[in-house]
Amino acid sequence: MPPQQNAAGTNSDRYMRAFASSLAACSAQAQAYGKCLSDRLPEVEKGCCQREFQSLKQCFVKEFKARKRG
Repeated sequence: MPPQQNAAGTNSDRYMRAFASSLAACSAQAQAYGKCLSDRLPEVEKGCCQREFQSLKQCFVKEFKARKRG
């Protein structure tokens, strides 16, 4: 079955646009998380950058909620 489509494109197209927009809005948090991970290479362990991850996640949630309302 083909994906749902409307004038704005497929659901995956809309999701990718929303993700790109959210990533741009959360660039400082994404950069901090990426730096934290890269500073720990090659021994990255689960939870080692939890604070930075939570900050990025909260920003994404805020951005997605704002897009849903507006």
